[in-house]
Amino acid sequence: MTISSRAIAVPAAFWVATLYFTQGLPNAIVDLVAPVALKDLNYGNAIITFIAAWAYLPWVLKALWSPLVDAVGRKRTWVAGTQFVLAIFIFLLGVAFANAVSAIVIVAILFAIAVFSATHDIAADGFYMLAFDEQKQALYSGARSVFFRLSQIFAKGGIIVLAGTLIANEFSAGTAWQGVFCGVGLLTIVLAFFHFFALPFPQNDVPAMRGDFSGNAILANFVATWKTFFQKKKYFGRDCIFAVVSFGRSAIRRGFAVVFKRFVVGRRFGAR
Repeated sequence: MTISSRAIAVPAAFWVATLYFTQGLPNAIVDLVAPVALKDLNYGNAIITFIAAWAYLPWVLKALWSPLVDAVGRKRTWVAGTQFVLAIFIFLLGVAFANAVSAIVIVAILFAIAVFSATHDIAADGFYMLAFDEQKQALYSGARSVFFRLSQIFAKGGIIVLAGTLIANEFSAGTAWQGVFCGVGLLTIVLAFFHFFALPFPQNDVPAMRGDFSGNAILANFVATWKTFFQKKKYFGRDCIFAVVSFGRSAIRRGFAVVFKRFVVGRRFGAR
């Protein structure tokens, strides 16, 4: 695999670890942290369940706009760019919680985080494939999974615990969650800057489209990609079933988590 030397010298194992930790972080915020924060801020169970279920939808449907990521720009650019945008929305989430905004604003911010996170997933996985040959892809595959999971542990054992500690020490729920989310936003910016300078420049990381980047040309490329996909009938049916099942499973799991906390944990330990 041919790599340009324009990036700063960083061991591959290190940037793989940070890249997939960053990939898992917004997923954990939407999936694990936001429902707890919403409960602390006295949003109703119906609203929490609705948000938790539907905000996950972009990860289920991210294949719909993956041809756009392939067609326009380099994967490396998409990775760093989406990380900077995610940091902004995480900051906004903290501000929204601090000011007790309406549920529709929270839904919009979480949905934006989910969309840009899903786009980051597309770009990061594509970049990983371009940066390594098959042997090295296999070598670092374990690190990818481990550090993605570590981001989930960081969310449960770090973000949520820190917010709970602040609330227990007489900070208001809004102030506590604002501080926590601003801290996570700052961490995301640091990681984005690191990846902007440290990720290598694979010479085969080039956009599928060349020359004409007009709206019509992008749309034509997008349609052509999906036309090819629809022609593969045996895969299309399977993938549609997978998408429906994945979304349904995520909605049920998140709804059950909220109900369990409210009616089981609350009655047993006196939690609200």
